Amino acid sequence: MPHSRLWSLLVVLTLAVAEVRADELTQVTGLAVRAERGRLILEVDHLGSVIAPIRFEQVPGTKRWRTLLAQASLDAPMNTSRGELLARLFSVANGVTLEIQNATPPVALGSEGGVLRFDLGQVPKLAVAPRVSPRLAPSPKPAAAPALVARRLDLDPVSFDSSLLVSDTPPPLDTTQLTPPTVVAAPPTFIPSALERVAGRTQGLESGAVLNPGEFVDSQTLRVYNTNSTNDDTFQSITQSYTYGLTDGVEVALALQGQDNNSPGTLGPFLVDRFAPVAGSTSNTFQEFTVQGKFRLVDTPDFKSALILSATAGTRVFRFSAVDGSRPSFEQDYGLSPIPVIELPVTWAGTDVSLTFNPKLAFFPADNASFVAVNPLLGGSFGTLGAVGAGATVRLSERLQLRGDFTSILFGNNTLDAQGVPAATPVFNAGFRYLINPRLGLDLYATNSYATTGTGALVGRQGDTGLAVALTFMPSRFFILDLPENSKLDPAFDLTVDAARRKAFLKGGIGFLDGGTIPEGTSFVQLKGTSNGFLASLRTGVLDDFETGFYVNFTGSTVDESEAGTSTKIRFMNQAAGDPFTLSGVFTLGRTSNRFLNFVREDRNASNNHEDPFNAGVGDRGPLPPNLFGLVTERLGEFLILTLSAPLQQAGDTFTWWLNPKVSYVQQASRSNASAVALSGVSLGGAVRLSPALEVLGEVTPVAGENVLIGSQRGNTLPWNLAARLTLDSPLVPRAASLDLYLTNSLGLSPYQSMRVIADNGLAIGLGLNVPFTSPF
Repeated sequence: MPHSRLWSLLVVLTLAVAEVRADELTQVTGLAVRAERGRLILEVDHLGSVIAPIRFEQVPGTKRWRTLLAQASLDAPMNTSRGELLARLFSVANGVTLEIQNATPPVALGSEGGVLRFDLGQVPKLAVAPRVSPRLAPSPKPAAAPALVARRLDLDPVSFDSSLLVSDTPPPLDTTQLTPPTVVAAPPTFIPSALERVAGRTQGLESGAVLNPGEFVDSQTLRVYNTNSTNDDTFQSITQSYTYGLTDGVEVALALQGQDNNSPGTLGPFLVDRFAPVAGSTSNTFQEFTVQGKFRLVDTPDFKSALILSATAGTRVFRFSAVDGSRPSFEQDYGLSPIPVIELPVTWAGTDVSLTFNPKLAFFPADNASFVAVNPLLGGSFGTLGAVGAGATVRLSERLQLRGDFTSILFGNNTLDAQGVPAATPVFNAGFRYLINPRLGLDLYATNSYATTGTGALVGRQGDTGLAVALTFMPSRFFILDLPENSKLDPAFDLTVDAARRKAFLKGGIGFLDGGTIPEGTSFVQLKGTSNGFLASLRTGVLDDFETGFYVNFTGSTVDESEAGTSTKIRFMNQAAGDPFTLSGVFTLGRTSNRFLNFVREDRNASNNHEDPFNAGVGDRGPLPPNLFGLVTERLGEFLILTLSAPLQQAGDTFTWWLNPKVSYVQQASRSNASAVALSGVSLGGAVRLSPALEVLGEVTPVAGENVLIGSQRGNTLPWNLAARLTLDSPLVPRAASLDLYLTNSLGLSPYQSMRVIADNGLAIGLGLNVPFTSPF
């Protein structure tokens, strides 16, 4: 920030309650942090003596202490550090806040030799001097560096309920005579987000803490299990949950829970899955949903408890097939009846550690436990289940937490054993949470559970441990709904970085998801027309460092497939905010058209010639993936594809380079002979700016695996593209819009399609429009 703004701010502090003529001057010379006899002291240098009534409040669950200094503007935050202390000045609402990071609270002791000191002592105090008439003389210029001068006339009028002594010759300070002032209005309370609080839920166990009124948490979880089942090589489980603080002490939640159609898999002599075409159950998106209410019972800083009532309902249709083919398969429908669960969690919460115990009762029907069901040919039953869970969260740093829970079954059954008979197994989740910013967290953990709430948190997979990844965030808006309580939370840990720099968008190559992340409140559309088809993406910034989006790659070829899907992108490093480069992580979930079968089977006409075991008919259904979200019957060849990529980019004045490693997973690889088409690669590219409006781009992507169909044989060919980009500068288009003209042999622009090559090593020429715009929601 400009120095004059900083010194003006400090003058506001020193002159807040002094009666000074508007034409008189006061001189401020510096802000520093120093160590003295094992203590860290924040110093504000000025002429005159000061005793300031300043009250610091700790940000709960952190080592940060904050106080509101004065009503003044601050163009950009500022920080200074020495040793272990970090002091920050930043805008909060209509005021300016001083924040100190330290394990012990600051104490306002007063001035010594013209220096206002905030000594890091043992307990907060309010120091005030007796009211006297101030005497102020024009300040002489120091002999060293020239002083910065601010006029009182330029400062906003401020009023405190105490007095401030300003004089040329400070008398000796007698701290025994200092008395606390009468506080009329307490400074604002600064609280961490629900993601920072250690008293919140762990990955699979509800705690006794309740969200504050108006707080909203969105969580997306993907579980992947590696199994030796005969019908697939992996199983996936998806959970989407929304939690809202309805009133003071009441929290409501909705969770959507989905299992892979191939789950639960091979159990004894039977193969059990949720694909039941005769009964009309062929969707593999969400089969179950849970509604939940949480009601506070006790709430103290150290101890919290609540009552939780939930119910899980859904479509429970299973197919049972003999593994050895000795008997025909049959389907069983277990109805839609809701399954209630009662929980009574109690939580002890410290500054950096919390412990939770949560006894539970679940009232399963006799014939199913929501995600698993009784095989009528094998027998057994479920019924009422009693369990008790224990969980803990340990904060290792401001960003990193260890989190885990373990639920023991006291009575009843919550799983199927290896023979397919109802049994009991403990349920566990253990891993860590990394906070990208205070409103955005990434969880990675081991688990054997089916979901995160209601019955899903109680039903486990016996002898099968999976890996779960969860993204949890607190957005400012949910579609058209404003969330003002979320908006009050800090957008970043380092508030010394200007907001405009944090939101800067770094453009990448012609790919859909390279470069930086889209700023909060902004959307970015890419429309590409090529000689090989049509491609488009829509990306929206949800928070700083976080975006979501949709993409489509429609090919006009009858040999190559199309793909459409969703994307999630989070930014870990930001060059615009001072990091050496920009680094992000991208996850996509896409579905292909059934022409993908041509590539999988190494047969240019496979989508037309092969019989469809899904009873959906024979023939090419065209370029549009009709089953993107599992809403209609799927056909053989309409596969789900998951990708992970990590775009890394560094921008210069005239040259930008990027590196983007990518890996993919193709669903149903084992039974469709598709293991060879799960590709991995690294895109290497750069752009040279020829003028402020024109740059040229190039990229190559070495790929491991077979990525092209030549004739009716798969092969490996290097994907590449060349492009020219013209940045538009016209009142008719938004700022930073651009046009791309490019030549490529890549099949598409999504992470997976960018590793593919057009059949028979074909070429395509394309024209693309890239336009940012303000999001309507």
